[in-house]
Amino acid sequence: MNLLTTLAGARVTETPAAAMRTYASPSADSTADVSVWRTEMKPDTSGPVHVIDTDHVVVVLEGSLRATVDGATVEAGAGDCVLLPRDAERQLVAGPQGVVTLTAAQPGSTARAGDADPVRVPWAS
Repeated sequence: MNLLTTLAGARVTETPAAAMRTYASPSADSTADVSVWRTEMKPDTSGPVHVIDTDHVVVVLEGSLRATVDGATVEAGAGDCVLLPRDAERQLVAGPQGVVTLTAAQPGSTARAGDADPVRVPWAS
């Protein structure tokens, strides 16, 4: 069992939009029933429009984030929390200074963009 995961020791997964650092998940030698990861997005970077099959709770640590969820858009700054409901279409866009978030979700989620087949979310598994 892993009692401590440092920022430098967290497993890193990179996508064109962001870098995710996994702190806790089944594949990160954690016994927790939750996956927790840090996401770092560069200024004005956007992730794809997609749907995930689990709820995600996203806390903004630094910068700002625009989240569009099923057509409704919210702006979140440092200290704010955004709930991304399961099965809702979502897109996240970093603000002009970029954004750093901490996200918690049930392990094992899958994501689907458009009509593509669902894929496992590696930083949450």
